[in-house]
Amino acid sequence: MFQERFDSGMVVRLDIFHWIHRLDAAIRTDAHSEYAVFKSALAGAVLAYNRTDLELLIEAVRAKDQDVGHLATEELQYR
Repeated sequence: MFQERFDSGMVVRLDIFHWIHRLDAAIRTDAHSEYAVFKSALAGAVLAYNRTDLELLIEAVRAKDQDVGHLATEELQYR
């Protein structure tokens, strides 16, 4: 149904939740007792953030609009 769009360069991207869900569907096995631990560690690794990058983002948002930037980033700074 979408082949013409794919051929013209359309790219489909998944968010992390759907990517892990597809990975789970592709390789899930009940034979390994540590699979749930692996999946949890994988999600943690993928969703980990770089503190320096986060601080640069906060600084950029605050510089653009100080009132909105302060409210939007205040909670992130204290995590």
